[in-house]
Amino acid sequence: MRRCSNIPLIQSRDHDFKCEAFASCDCPELQCDPLDLEDVYIALAPELSPFRFQEHLDFILEASDFDEICRLLVRMQALDQRRQFGTREIIKGCLLQLIGTVCELFGAPIKALAEDNAPQKSRRDALARMSEYVRQNLSDPELSLKKAASAAFLSPNYLTHWLRKETGKTFSELVLERRMHLARTLLLNGTRPVGEIARLCGFADEAYFSRRFRHAHGLPPGQFRRQAEPEWAPEIFRKDP
Repeated sequence: MRRCSNIPLIQSRDHDFKCEAFASCDCPELQCDPLDLEDVYIALAPELSPFRFQEHLDFILEASDFDEICRLLVRMQALDQRRQFGTREIIKGCLLQLIGTVCELFGAPIKALAEDNAPQKSRRDALARMSEYVRQNLSDPELSLKKAASAAFLSPNYLTHWLRKETGKTFSELVLERRMHLARTLLLNGTRPVGEIARLCGFADEAYFSRRFRHAHGLPPGQFRRQAEPEWAPEIFRKDP
């Protein structure tokens, strides 16, 4: 079993099977956002364990166990091709049997990871990767949620959810905040023209940059710089951008 974009991909001799984590409707007793399932204690939903810890474990099976998994997958595939009343429940039962087998085989490392709060550490690591990517690409006008999520090895939905949960901000708000901070630093430390500062902060349009800066700080960039200049500043620092 290997991981593909946060979805376990089970490779058989003839087919690949994607096994997506249960949505909240499959575990109604949990009553939580599907994107927060990794925070659920494994005792409450052990069937989620392989999905929660897929980043930390390679679920490599012995031949006999793999044959059993393949048998279940083939049966689910056959059932899916002739669906009728009750088929969904039978398929779900096969899936639970498959997941239960994996949980039984990897019970010890799964419990160790749960006790070590591995998902929370993974979240912090992923957000750190995203933060570093944004820092290195802040001047790129094409910086996007999709690119940052890819750099963090997350889906855009997960990154959006985790950012909101950890910082209370959206990705766009976070990027704009950092760009405005960089703009202030450049305006107050040097004589670069506003147009150049706009480009260094990832704005292709100087007028748009000025509007965003004024909205954030109450003053256009040039006036912000002039008001921040000390009275003793030499003439070279008083150039009107």
